[in-house]
Amino acid sequence: MGLMRRIRGPAPGQVPDWAVFLTASEYKRFRQLVDEWLRAHSRGFREAGGGGIDIDLGAEKPHMIGLVNLAQKCNLTPAEDWPVLIAAHLDSLLNTDAIDPDPPFESVKSVLKVRIYPEDFAAGLPTGELMLVTRPLAPGLLAALAIDYPRTVATVPPDTAAGWGIPIDELFEIGLANVREQDRPGVQRQPLDGGARISLLIGDSFFTATWVLMLDEFLTPSTPHGALVAVPNRHVVIFAPIVDLSIVEGIQAVMSRAVQMYRDGPGPISPAIYWRRGDSLILLPTRYEDETAFFEPPAEFIDVLNQLHKPSPTS
Repeated sequence: MGLMRRIRGPAPGQVPDWAVFLTASEYKRFRQLVDEWLRAHSRGFREAGGGGIDIDLGAEKPHMIGLVNLAQKCNLTPAEDWPVLIAAHLDSLLNTDAIDPDPPFESVKSVLKVRIYPEDFAAGLPTGELMLVTRPLAPGLLAALAIDYPRTVATVPPDTAAGWGIPIDELFEIGLANVREQDRPGVQRQPLDGGARISLLIGDSFFTATWVLMLDEFLTPSTPHGALVAVPNRHVVIFAPIVDLSIVEGIQAVMSRAVQMYRDGPGPISPAIYWRRGDSLILLPTRYEDETAFFEPPAEFIDVLNQLHKPSPTS
């Protein structure tokens, strides 16, 4: 199966674009299970586009949820387990009445974290950017303050952060420190042909992708040229240090894994690849034609490649 076929999935019209990893019959069953649960637990619901659902829970404002992550979870789960999975997922999203909408800082300080989201995440929220305290990272990526409650993750609205009276920079520092202490990922090292090697940070935490901001702790060997990185979904960071010309092989490996893991999820963030140099993340553009990927890096990145040597026989 070609790369673009894996991205596109079934033929157009069988399932919506956001669920192309499911077959037509799988999508039909998925929606039947979701709709049955929502009919039993809400006053009504309607499509909001892009996998979003507006749900009437009797509150003054509609409650909106996304189905993309749930569909991806089902795609990775045996079909007979879907009813329990769907019920548990929707229950955790909707039954959050105990959460204080404007919590005192001390009550959430230990669970305040930084989470990586796709750049267009705010566009899918009923109140858009009003729900988020963010920092742009690179084209396609942003970092946001979030509270890691036991049953759900809530973003921090700007008004709430302002009420705490603590500088935003300090809040982000606290959030990163909590991720470092509570959400350390596992590491997989994958050798490739030609001496190249890529690594994956993997974890069940929704904050695993945040480690792209703390990658120096895992970059071995250290290199002044930085690393190639990708954050395809919330549970993975893919990276390869730029040490020698074996990185050329690593580019293709990171690209293919990023596209696949973005599609499979759950929690898709971006299929793009980036150049992490110092504290910066620089987008390395890629375009696709038919089933072929074309890597189109900026001149600065090409200059670095031209400075690299061939890998030694022992590398």
